[in-house]
Amino acid sequence: MKTLQSRLLFIALLVVGGVLSLLPRPVVERSLDPDSGRVVVDTVRRVPIALGLDLRGGSHLALEVDQSLGPVEDCADAIVRAERVIRGRMSEMGTTEPVVQRAGECRLIVELPGEGDLERARSIVQRTAFLELGLVDSSDRTDALREVLDGVVGERSMPVRGQMPGEYRVPETLVDTVTALLDGSLARRAVPRGHEVRWGTEATAIGGRAWRSFYLVANEALVTGEQLLNAVSTRDPVDAQPRVQFELTRSAGRAFGEATGRNVGEYLAIMLDGRVQGRPAVIQERIGSTGSIDLPGRTMREAGDLALVLRAGALPVPLQVVADGTVGPSLGSDSIAAGVRTSLLAVALVVLLMVGVYRFAGVLAVGALAMYLLGSVSGLALFGFTLTLPGIAGFALAIGMAVDANVLIFERIREELRAGRRPRLAVDTGFRHAMSAIVDSNITTALTAAILHLVGTESVKGFALMLLIGLAASMFAAIFVTRTLFMVWFRKRGAAPTPVFRSVPGLNDPSWDLLRWRRWVLRASAVLVIGGALLLGARGPNYGIDFTGGTLLQVRTENVTTTAGIRSALEGTPLRDAEIQSFGSDRDYLVRTRIADAETGTGAGSGTEAVREHARAAFDAAFGVEAWELVRGEGIGPQVGEELQTKAALAVAGSFAATLAWLAVRFEGRFGVAAVAATAHDILATLAFISLLDLEVSLVTVAGVLTVIGYSLNDTIVIFDRVRENLRGSSGRDLRRVLADSINQTLPRTVLTTATTLVAALLLATLAGPVVRPLGMVMSFGIVVGTLSSIFVASPVLLWLSER
Repeated sequence: MKTLQSRLLFIALLVVGGVLSLLPRPVVERSLDPDSGRVVVDTVRRVPIALGLDLRGGSHLALEVDQSLGPVEDCADAIVRAERVIRGRMSEMGTTEPVVQRAGECRLIVELPGEGDLERARSIVQRTAFLELGLVDSSDRTDALREVLDGVVGERSMPVRGQMPGEYRVPETLVDTVTALLDGSLARRAVPRGHEVRWGTEATAIGGRAWRSFYLVANEALVTGEQLLNAVSTRDPVDAQPRVQFELTRSAGRAFGEATGRNVGEYLAIMLDGRVQGRPAVIQERIGSTGSIDLPGRTMREAGDLALVLRAGALPVPLQVVADGTVGPSLGSDSIAAGVRTSLLAVALVVLLMVGVYRFAGVLAVGALAMYLLGSVSGLALFGFTLTLPGIAGFALAIGMAVDANVLIFERIREELRAGRRPRLAVDTGFRHAMSAIVDSNITTALTAAILHLVGTESVKGFALMLLIGLAASMFAAIFVTRTLFMVWFRKRGAAPTPVFRSVPGLNDPSWDLLRWRRWVLRASAVLVIGGALLLGARGPNYGIDFTGGTLLQVRTENVTTTAGIRSALEGTPLRDAEIQSFGSDRDYLVRTRIADAETGTGAGSGTEAVREHARAAFDAAFGVEAWELVRGEGIGPQVGEELQTKAALAVAGSFAATLAWLAVRFEGRFGVAAVAATAHDILATLAFISLLDLEVSLVTVAGVLTVIGYSLNDTIVIFDRVRENLRGSSGRDLRRVLADSINQTLPRTVLTTATTLVAALLLATLAGPVVRPLGMVMSFGIVVGTLSSIFVASPVLLWLSER
């Protein structure tokens, strides 16, 4: 788009599209009426941006092992395996950052963001979904069965023959009686050895009466759902009825083919949770690794849900919902309100800083920043992504990179103006020279985000997704929108005076040899890292309830209160930073917490009674002995188990590998090694900082560490890009001198970008409330250490590698 008119038209279309995507839309909202206890369905208009559990709340389900069908020997082991299956089902359902926690030995807590279809969620998490394919005994055993049932069920000539060999029918009213008889010792005379009775899923109306079919199916299934490779919902090409097409693993498909090949002419039953789906089909030839389950009369959504639970796997035990309701945001409405106010203040200060330094060009940058904000938010709405606290951390990092891109461009323009070039040529050259640094830093960060999203935990994926959206919007805003605004300015002003591009005071033309301080900085860093590591080894990480588990309390007050009121009541107690959510009304709250004293132990159930006692004392003092009640209190497991922690570590390792690969292609291998070394240093230093301050390791602090990774990479690559440029134009120059010059040339940008991002982080650390404060503290430290490591770690490592 070379013409100004086409650029403006394109921007206008994007603005209109972004605004339209954010217009409020009617949505169905479900809420619990505190007076009647019923779920009220209402249609309201809302901006189409989905918020996660931490920012908005959602649905709460308490699931318990259902032992009504028979005792479960090892309930604790069964619930651990059920937790893995439920996590898989939530992932297949497309749910962003659900909470799945063990509560006690036989219970699970499941929380889903938003007020979605609670009945559908109940169905998905409760359904056992155990798939079996087995052979039906097709011999006629009607007479033998009648000998067992005649005169006992109250009707003669029962069962009646069905429409196919091996199918038997009884009236729907006799199903329970017949089931009991055929499960008993009398059935041995009628049911062949190695077979059992399996009922069909639904009754059939015949002659004005409902009949249910049953079959005698081999105990040993040919294949089960454990050997399933994939399952998808589709429609029958003949009658367009919903069906689920499934595919077996290669080994299972081979064994299934051999079994069906030996039993051509027999009947094959497809069973789900012990019930035969449809009428068994005759095996006409060898069957391979694919099959289908027909679902006549069902909807495509039901077919999709069945495919979903089949892909996620069967539950090891049946579960029942023992409690449900809606919950408020896990961060607490008080913390969210403080975070919003702080964020708005941070944006205002960044705007003032940009305008104060760059004057008119700063105003243009603010316009581009507004376009970035619109693009990021509308991207969330258009693609239906869910915004969570880690996502906001990614958003904050992308804002910093959007500002940084403009600063890079403006500093380049300033250099061109100082060299005596005309304003229009200076702007063109400035954009061209800044392009490589902007592209390389954004692509490297995008690769890191993509790896984090691919193999990370749910919270890590939320951070990565928002960062990817923000990077795309920030690059467009800085490269396209800011350039277009300059074109408009030149068109309107013609031969106007040269635009003012001031720099950071005292940094107009720095010529310091900062590398001579590298040994001192590295020594100080070593003291910090080693001290933090020793402290970490001595007392271990201060894991929060997200990683250790703790106690879940349901508190009901006599009078209306708020999350701030509950939090205030717990202040001064040994209970760690509590996660507080409203639960259906403004008098019911869920409190997740644990004892601060490590001697009480960790994990589900540790210190539960002690937590209850501390909570009772705190709430008695705050509300009065008779003015509140403890509805329930139970131990809960961690939200982030060992498996998810491993995934997070793999995500970070993968992001390092992606960085090395990209920088090896764009620069040289030594640049990639130096950048990764600086980033690894920043992670270690940040972990040491967390250990020294005894900050709680929660999902909030994890979001802060992820932000540090992105910021560190961006800062290092900007300096390395200038090093590469200077090396091209000065073959034979001493690398140390090139590094020193490059650091000085990018120093105004480094200081200004650090200042703008640090302002936002410090405001979060001081004003955002106790829940979000650790995020601001970690980000503030990470921004400072990331800036220093780009100069005093990455550059010396590059110098050392080049001298080898």
